[in-house]
Amino acid sequence: MIRRNATAQRRRSPQTIAIALTCAAGLLLQSKPAAASARTMGQAVRAVTGDAELPEQANVHLGKAYDHFNAGSYAQAESEFKRAAFFAPDWKPMTYNLAVVAEAQGHLGEAIDRYQAYRPDAEGDTGLVVDQRIAELEDRIDRVKKADRRQLVLGTLAVSTGALALGGGVGLFLLRQKRNDEIDDIDAVLNLPMDDPNAPSEVQRTQLTADKADKTESAKNLYVGGYVLVVYGGLALLYSGLYLASVIKKRKAKKLALRPSGSGVAIAF
Repeated sequence: MIRRNATAQRRRSPQTIAIALTCAAGLLLQSKPAAASARTMGQAVRAVTGDAELPEQANVHLGKAYDHFNAGSYAQAESEFKRAAFFAPDWKPMTYNLAVVAEAQGHLGEAIDRYQAYRPDAEGDTGLVVDQRIAELEDRIDRVKKADRRQLVLGTLAVSTGALALGGGVGLFLLRQKRNDEIDDIDAVLNLPMDDPNAPSEVQRTQLTADKADKTESAKNLYVGGYVLVVYGGLALLYSGLYLASVIKKRKAKKLALRPSGSGVAIAF
């Protein structure tokens, strides 16, 4: 741990610590790991927290937390920050640290809560950065929710289209059955013996034969159309149902991740 002289310690303020943590947030937003920079997050913050005269045990856990953060182990970093908070409950920048690791883990709602909790203690440039993080995260949550709604609408429309096609195919099969029944009725009349008083005349027989041909063609077309719609509707319903289920599952996971948490700093041993 870096030690400064007494004069430097007196000049160091909580706002200075917060500014160092602000630099750490900038590293968090970079595409490359923070450890790749010449001055890592852990080094930058340790250089300041060493002058904050925190309890030794708190500094131990802070050092572990920064190392975990630099390594991308955000859950472990959060646990170590919370352990440090047990030994230094009045150290305000801890709330900022917890906001940073919450954001790194995708817990955006929780991160906003913690940034807002730290905002009254942030001044100057640090306060501006905190405001910027809150605004950006709120915008990100809004965009995620809008994307979710679009996916749900598309999935619902696809399921509805598949259901309509399947229902249409079933309807065509029912019409085909009706045509087949009419054809059977015509056959029953055509098969009457000539000496039967109900037997059709030659003109009627010709007309019935033509009707039978038309209904047979219609029944064939209804069968083909019904088969196509049933197959299409069934496949569309299957795949759109799987898509919609996947969207809902992801949406539930996002809701859990984005759900605000009022737990604050907790002990995690």
